Amino acid sequence: MNISGTTQVLGIIGHPIEHVLSPVMHNELFQLQGLDWVYVPFNVQPAHLQQVIDGFRFSNIRGFNVTIPHKVSIIPLLDELVAYANQIGAVNTVKNDYGKLIGRNTDGEGAIQSLIEHDFPLNNSVITIFGAGGAARALAYHILDYSNDICVVNRSKSHLSQFLSDIRKNIAASKTDQYNISGILFESKKEIKNRLAHTDLIINTTPLGMTPHIDSCPILSKWIQPKTAVFDVIYTPCETKLLRDAQNKGCRVLNGLEMLVNQGAIAFEWWTNQKADKKRMKEIVLKWLKNKKFR
Repeated sequence: MNISGTTQVLGIIGHPIEHVLSPVMHNELFQLQGLDWVYVPFNVQPAHLQQVIDGFRFSNIRGFNVTIPHKVSIIPLLDELVAYANQIGAVNTVKNDYGKLIGRNTDGEGAIQSLIEHDFPLNNSVITIFGAGGAARALAYHILDYSNDICVVNRSKSHLSQFLSDIRKNIAASKTDQYNISGILFESKKEIKNRLAHTDLIINTTPLGMTPHIDSCPILSKWIQPKTAVFDVIYTPCETKLLRDAQNKGCRVLNGLEMLVNQGAIAFEWWTNQKADKKRMKEIVLKWLKNKKFR
């Protein structure tokens, strides 16, 4: 890769940032498609978010992705929200239009594409989401086009309350159908167990199980029902403890690899105005993961 004064710069901000595969995926795709672009990871602590965004605004950074823990807190620092980002209440992709920062959310679109492609239960299903961060917000918003029964499980009472308040308000303003979106605290084990007994689809959006904490799991394996499908948005490692436990119960499982590729392709096309080769993007990530050992 040759970088010069004309190279267009993209990136991703988060904390931690070591686990992300977007730089691998985008940089190789830029080379394959003959684009003079580069994609760089930036480890940004929450206390420094505003200074970093101010710096990006007046630099040659053309755009960037946003990951944990900045997907919600970045919103007040942006100039415009598009593609349902305001209703979702979280942003994972930003375009720098000559100093004007425009945010959108591609997480929900990417996840729904993955679930539909693998024929996972969505229509009229009972769905339980673990986590109440940016990815959970995006998934809940888009899933309500298919299901009206969603429960969110989270550790923090204040974060869960804010999530439910925001999503109910935003969804009520944009969706006309009746819906039931509820919440359970992570400490309420009996409630979680009862909910999972009749859940069709479990979605994990928490970092539990992600490298380096690969032995963590948000759910006790004995609560997982064989009839339940399980989707974990984590992709490092490809098989988390949650997915392994679910497979051992006979469940259908899906990791976050194709969600990563789908949402990455949407962002790529938004930034570059060129078609993304999703098949090649997936091959790039799989090749990297094959050579990676997770501990």
